[in-house]
Amino acid sequence: MVWAWQYPKQFSKYLMSLSKKNIKSYAEIGCRHGGTFIITLEYLKRFNPIESALAIDIARSDIMQNYCHSHENTKYLISSSRSEESISELQSRQWDLVLIDGDHSTEGCLHDYIATKNHAKYLALHDVISDACVGVKNIWNLITSILPDRKTGAFTEQYDEVITRTGKKFLGLGIAILE
Repeated sequence: MVWAWQYPKQFSKYLMSLSKKNIKSYAEIGCRHGGTFIITLEYLKRFNPIESALAIDIARSDIMQNYCHSHENTKYLISSSRSEESISELQSRQWDLVLIDGDHSTEGCLHDYIATKNHAKYLALHDVISDACVGVKNIWNLITSILPDRKTGAFTEQYDEVITRTGKKFLGLGIAILE
């Protein structure tokens, strides 16, 4: 079983947008149980060979360890994204796509953005409109204020029944073109 914490109506459109890009390397900060990482990587493999993939999380996952052990060119770090090892791996190459979904505080998300912004062609953030993740919203607003509109996009469609029940918005995937 693969656990992914995504709204299907957002995630499917995000993945479709990635299919149009020439993505051969992928890094994900904050992979937890591995659902988003595994689904994204398997989807990307349909369009291009993956030369390198990296998953980082502070908590160990058997699913992720088994997946990465059995897939060539895939590395899994059980570490903070602030560690020397993680920063070194993230800055060791130019990634085609980096997804930030780790520390959701403003400080943590900003750290991950700064660590990767010069090492990614495309940078994605999870929870860009989530009322439960104000820190990520802050950093996404910063990114979209710096970059022209044509360089950013977001997949934020909500389920009406959730908004009716909670009065809040959740999740959302944003992507920025940094090249």
